[in-house]
Amino acid sequence: MPKQPGNEDQTGAANSPHLGESRIAGAVVLAGGRSSRLGGTAKAALTIGGVSLLARTVAAVGDSLRSRQRAVSNVPLIVVGPAEQLRSLLGPCAAAGTALLTPTENRSEQPLILVREEPAFSGPAAALAAGLGRLITLAGSGNYVLVLACDMPRVSAVLPALLDRSIAADGVLATDQGRDQPLAAVYRIAALSDAIDRARRAGALANASLFSLIASLEVARTEVPAGSTADVDSWADAARLGVDGIPGISPPDAADGG
Repeated sequence: MPKQPGNEDQTGAANSPHLGESRIAGAVVLAGGRSSRLGGTAKAALTIGGVSLLARTVAAVGDSLRSRQRAVSNVPLIVVGPAEQLRSLLGPCAAAGTALLTPTENRSEQPLILVREEPAFSGPAAALAAGLGRLITLAGSGNYVLVLACDMPRVSAVLPALLDRSIAADGVLATDQGRDQPLAAVYRIAALSDAIDRARRAGALANASLFSLIASLEVARTEVPAGSTADVDSWADAARLGVDGIPGISPPDAADGG
């Protein structure tokens, strides 16, 4: 488990600056994985109202960062997963001011860049390492990264709690009814990068869990609305959260649990 911050977080949080345009360097959204409990159906491709979970997540991030309260614009949004599969899912994002770019392109829209962990399907820690590595090559002056999974249908309710939270130590992660969610968090880039480097040197990055990766970080917790970090691990989860299947593919009976 990640370390709890010391007393300085409890007493100093009110004096710590909120996340703002000088602090957020960008976002990393994890959208790979084998989805074994979904029979191999990609979580990112599941839809609500015809819009993929990935597109909904990316749009929510862009809208939240560009909101009047935060006004963070043009920071990179890195999506980690199979580019050939994910590219077709991101069409609706362009209308929200986010453009799918190559790293060398320069436009006014929020740059949205696809990367892949190596080797493929080597777990969330490796995926986060790939996304953060790309972000570091592109980021400006910000020193924190927003990290999210692509399969939380209610993610828009999580973002204000994360982005408006004062931060001490190495970051803040969402706590939903007592459950920590390391894939709904803001991390200090330097601390997360150090943790990734240590894991890589120890040969412990591939197939590692996020909790093991961030175990050395001192993170604060912020309570988020109940159920807002609920994710889709099975067809039963999808049914409960109002998530559709993929057009043309009939999901199994949700009662089977995936």
